[in-house]
Amino acid sequence: MTKSKPELCSCPEKLTTKTITEIDFFELLELMDKEATRIGLSKQDFQALVLTRYQKKSRYLLTDSQLFDLLDYLRLKPSKSKFFTLPKIELKRWKKQ
Repeated sequence: MTKSKPELCSCPEKLTTKTITEIDFFELLELMDKEATRIGLSKQDFQALVLTRYQKKSRYLLTDSQLFDLLDYLRLKPSKSKFFTLPKIELKRWKKQ
């Protein structure tokens, strides 16, 4: 017996439609990048986080559940706000007249 190959749908709307539970791997990585930027993590900090939290050298080596766990972890972190950082002020000494 020979197995027949499944036919591909020629309907573009069916190819682009996703269910709520489906997410593309690269979309997930993009979401992680946005969250890491939001909280102010550098690439080195992000790699260190993956290494200490999951003992993996790269997020590409994580399982699906670990990827979602990492995204949730990043989402729960507070944003790094520029509002609370104090500007550097140069103080000048006043001369007595």
